[in-house]
Amino acid sequence: MDNLSNKKKENKSNLVVNPPKKTLEFIDSILSQQNEVSRYKNLRFTINKGVFPFERSSRVLADYLSQGVTGNILDMGTGSGIQAIIACKNGANNVLAVDIDPKAIENTEKNICELNLEDHINVLRSNLFESVPNQKFDIIIANLPFVNCNYDCQISHLLFDPCYELHERFFNQAREYLSPNGKIVLVDGDIGDKKKLDSLIKKYNFNISKETTVSFDELNWNIYEISRRRE
Repeated sequence: MDNLSNKKKENKSNLVVNPPKKTLEFIDSILSQQNEVSRYKNLRFTINKGVFPFERSSRVLADYLSQGVTGNILDMGTGSGIQAIIACKNGANNVLAVDIDPKAIENTEKNICELNLEDHINVLRSNLFESVPNQKFDIIIANLPFVNCNYDCQISHLLFDPCYELHERFFNQAREYLSPNGKIVLVDGDIGDKKKLDSLIKKYNFNISKETTVSFDELNWNIYEISRRRE
């Protein structure tokens, strides 16, 4: 058996068979949600049915971004657009909001229009960096699915990253889009795979320059500031 086959076999052996109970409950809540209005500080925005709700990782990132950001920002996995909107409202020069899900893109465009931010935030449907223009970003916000589980459901793409293959593609490509002194702001939590994440950060020549842990919804959430490793 060759090395690639061995690696695939090893990855599959590390997969979680069933998601944590809280994740299953979260799935049920997303599947049952209808279009709803959410609020954050002085912002009012809509979360459409089937789009990642303004909870958990989205709210934790919102609090982080509210402290202020600068420069050219890429919001990868924008969902309803709230992260891009908060970045825009708190110091970003330009924001590109990206998501693979057409429902998320439609939701983001609606919120940006209602908040009159069309001149400040561009929206793009893309599978990670696939359709992102060749440019450099000072901050890449990464709100990716991070439960290492191959669980099949209607919204698997919102929550699960089997073998962290999505994360691996992200780190493999991110360096080309990050400015020399730029940083990645990535969120994960108790239900993520910290060991696998650390190995990918090291593999693709990045460092964790800052780590913040926040307790929310009975879970611990980690926000990582990740920078290039100096060669």
